[in-house]
Amino acid sequence: MLNAGPGEDRLALVILTGFLVARLLFAFAIGLGIDESYTVTIARGLALSYFDHPPLHLWIAHFAARALGENTLARLPFVGLFFATGWIYYRFVSSLFGPRPALIALFALNVTPFFFASAGSWIVPDGPLLFGLAIAAWAAGRLFFQDSQDEALAWRLWLLIGLGLGLAGLSKYSAILTAGGLAGFILLSPEQRRWLRRPAPYVAALLAFAMITPVIWWNARHGWASFVFQGGRGVPNGGLRPVQLATMALGELAFVSPWIFAPLVAG
Repeated sequence: MLNAGPGEDRLALVILTGFLVARLLFAFAIGLGIDESYTVTIARGLALSYFDHPPLHLWIAHFAARALGENTLARLPFVGLFFATGWIYYRFVSSLFGPRPALIALFALNVTPFFFASAGSWIVPDGPLLFGLAIAAWAAGRLFFQDSQDEALAWRLWLLIGLGLGLAGLSKYSAILTAGGLAGFILLSPEQRRWLRRPAPYVAALLAFAMITPVIWWNARHGWASFVFQGGRGVPNGGLRPVQLATMALGELAFVSPWIFAPLVAG
């Protein structure tokens, strides 16, 4: 494990604070978008889950709108949440690759249009999703790649993984991809398969499952409507459409920006 010094940590906080101010200015410069207005409207009524998405960002929007009004101020919890996500992300990268790559990664995260504008500023499920995934990734990084650990620490890290995946699952259905990737990593890594003989991973899985039971219960009571809706969006109707595929790929490029997209493809 590689540890950042106080100088690097201070620089990371400077980067985070600078982008926090920039996102606050951006968040208050324009009114709520169509999706945000829709979210704030349906979040007036608390429910175990909702048709479009799992409930976490709607729960946050509900209490933010009640406390601050149905306006741009309701974005404040999401802006603050991304600050916390950035710090966890920095610590995660620093522990694996050192402080300098972590600072570069932190800057790249914040300067990427999608993360700066949408996930980091708006009332959308991606902000809580990334927060949960950051917690799970940080804990998994410590668990799988540090040189030594005691049993108590391993339990705490597994519980953090379960907590992070549970939060992610309460945010967006795509969290299942990370959970599946984690399971695949353990199954395909001879060194990590030892965890299959211990109770901690199963307790973590139960914790994550318990956290998403509101989503499952709501869907069971409503004909699995949300699962059908989101699952149907991922299945092409009438076959693949190359033009739409190219449009989506170009949209992804614009979302993450060319200077981030190119290294991702190359790496």
